[in-house]
Amino acid sequence: MREICCLLRELDCTIEEDLNTLGIVLNSTQLVFKPYSKSLYACYRAKTDKVYLYLYQDAGKTKIYDYKHYLTQVIHEMCHVIQYYDPLWVRKKNVMHDNKFWEMLDYYLLEAEQFYLFDKEVITKDDRFFTCKKNEG
Repeated sequence: MREICCLLRELDCTIEEDLNTLGIVLNSTQLVFKPYSKSLYACYRAKTDKVYLYLYQDAGKTKIYDYKHYLTQVIHEMCHVIQYYDPLWVRKKNVMHDNKFWEMLDYYLLEAEQFYLFDKEVITKDDRFFTCKKNEG
């Protein structure tokens, strides 16, 4: 796992930098990369204060997602983090996404569009992840 984290450092730094641009700070929340999940793109675990991001579309680890997908998923999960730490937020049983959650998510996604944060791509070479600006042509 340590080796994977080292290989993904650039992707991690890019995501964190983009979150900071949006005014979202990780603080103690950790972003953890996982290879694949059949049913999840990402998830937040409050007990461990970790956001898990799944990198591959397939169990064989041959298809990666685009950068917009990764950033959108992390923004989504960070909205859960923000609500979790908000002392005024009251969780309703069986309700993971209330109206305030969707308003917050919409706000941050629109901000990400306006800052052109989705205009990056993820490439892999020798099983290493890199982020770079999209080619304009």
